[in-house]
Amino acid sequence: MSTLLKLVRKNFQIFSIIFYAFSGNIFAGMTDQLGLDSKANSLGNANVATSAENFASSGNPAGLTQNEKIKMGVNFLEHRLNLDDTHFHNSSSNQSGINADPYKVSNAENLQQVSFGIALPIHERVVLGVSGVAPTNSFARIHAFSGQESQYLTYSDRSLRPEVYSAVGVKLPYDVSLGAGAFYSVRARGLTELSISQTAADSRLYMQLDPVIVPYGGILWTYNFNETTKLLVGSYYKAKQAGQTNLTIDVTFNLNVASIPFTANSGLIAYFDPAVLSTGAAFKTEKYSLFVQVDKMYWSKYEAPIINLAGKDLDALTGGAKEQANIRLKDIYAYHLGAEITNLAKFKDYSLSPRVGFERHGSASIKPVQSVVVIDTSKTVYNLGFGLDLGDLLKYKTEVSSNLKYVKLDEEKFKAYAGRGVQTASIGGHIWSWMVGVTLEI
Repeated sequence: MSTLLKLVRKNFQIFSIIFYAFSGNIFAGMTDQLGLDSKANSLGNANVATSAENFASSGNPAGLTQNEKIKMGVNFLEHRLNLDDTHFHNSSSNQSGINADPYKVSNAENLQQVSFGIALPIHERVVLGVSGVAPTNSFARIHAFSGQESQYLTYSDRSLRPEVYSAVGVKLPYDVSLGAGAFYSVRARGLTELSISQTAADSRLYMQLDPVIVPYGGILWTYNFNETTKLLVGSYYKAKQAGQTNLTIDVTFNLNVASIPFTANSGLIAYFDPAVLSTGAAFKTEKYSLFVQVDKMYWSKYEAPIINLAGKDLDALTGGAKEQANIRLKDIYAYHLGAEITNLAKFKDYSLSPRVGFERHGSASIKPVQSVVVIDTSKTVYNLGFGLDLGDLLKYKTEVSSNLKYVKLDEEKFKAYAGRGVQTASIGGHIWSWMVGVTLEI
């Protein structure tokens, strides 16, 4: 048997790419970072203390109660990723031999998305809401990679998915509103069978997708100074989302001297969003509005993003020398500021309201890092936009909104002592996002 194992080990590098294709990384959805509503983005995504917005179901569902009429809208979003390559290098001799990934993040394609939001009052105290976003480049993408490369934590054009939020808001006495909702995602489980000989190879795959529901909820309190001036204070919490994919790999090596069965288990979390707790306030008058918000993102609960193949057969082939990526992250805070000048310019039934927003997001990477497989850095975000009220031009109250977002990533270099060598990587760059939307009030 030892002779057979030596034969397989000798050719193990050939098959390693097959096995390690099923080890995976966790990606945070970009929606939490780049937003899905042009108005909320213009205000620095300070939308927890929201008021009468059709996208409240994805922000703070308690804000749905501010809608007295049906409100619906659609947005088109384009993100231009101008990110620096990570320049990953690993000097360790303890490697599988998997081919280097030819992908370069500096060549990431532009991403287009379409989002929608609906607020539907069904009672004077109860409002339903549905919102979502879907990539137009492709319906969904999953990127699973090995531990011999480095990836951005929150930005990737190779990990995309549609997102749907449904919620209900209920107005209570004393100007308090509560809201609760569900975020919908998927997870998968499957079986991969491979048979490899010296002359041919065959395989089959079975995959089952199961729904995952992530709960979230919020509260909103409104204090009216008079008919045109009010203060709104809100808070929102969303549980973490981790779409677990479990795969069983059953391989048979058909060599000239014998047939060797090989079984291993692997898992990947294709999509991950941390739990988020947000608190914010808005001060609104007839002439202007001010918004402020603080988020806490629980990256310390980050689950291991790379789950290597496991099993007795794999231990026998590798001598138990599989190197594990030791990734630890920390909780971070994000700060949001926004301002709007209401109806600054008017022409007949039309009015223009300029908006500006600022955001600062911390880095989840802990220094010194223990692995550079997943890296993060602080970000500064600037937003500039407007809302154009078209009155009843389309028979219903109509607003066209637009926003230009600039995200600047702090440049950083990372070094980690992993196994028998040193890993190095770097991060930096910027992102431009443009959004335009139309909202109707019926």
